[in-house]
Amino acid sequence: YKQLSIYYLAFSCVSVIAILSNSLQNVWLPIFFKEKDLDRNIRKTNKMVLRLVGILFLLSIVILFSVVIFLKLKIIPGSYSEVVYVLPMLLIGQIVICLALLYGNYLTYFEKTSIVLWAGLVIAGISVGLNMTLIPIWKIYGAATTSLISNICYMVIYYFVIRYYRKRKIMFKQSLSDLPFDNMSIQTQLSEQK
Repeated sequence: YKQLSIYYLAFSCVSVIAILSNSLQNVWLPIFFKEKDLDRNIRKTNKMVLRLVGILFLLSIVILFSVVIFLKLKIIPGSYSEVVYVLPMLLIGQIVICLALLYGNYLTYFEKTSIVLWAGLVIAGISVGLNMTLIPIWKIYGAATTSLISNICYMVIYYFVIRYYRKRKIMFKQSLSDLPFDNMSIQTQLSEQK
């Protein structure tokens, strides 16, 4: 149970990033959905991601150094010193999932929310397999590795799905602009038919 308590301590420290991420998501969503221009929305999101990575990286360093200081001051018992080695993997995993959640908003934007379910099912299967394989061998490092790999998988899946639907939307817009008439004439024709 010692290994489990070390992992729990690391997970508790990392939860600061999860709480911050959820708060940010609540502030970001109205701004995100208010923007109707896809390219501008993506630029805003990428700008936000760059800032967020910097902030979360600094926060991760603060968390890591705080744990080291608490261990030195014996606020955290020395028997938990192994937390310093597992904490970086969990911190990176939290940063990745925070970014994946921001990009996951595009699945709602494109009205493809079922992809979240299917991606989650695939990643759950991967996680179970990795946990069964890695935890018996690497203990808490196996659990941390599984968490990191699962979060990276979410990010990669969301990236490629968003890229695909963005390309489709751009192609659709271009095909409309290639038509010999403009939107105004379509609206005029529709109103005349009524």
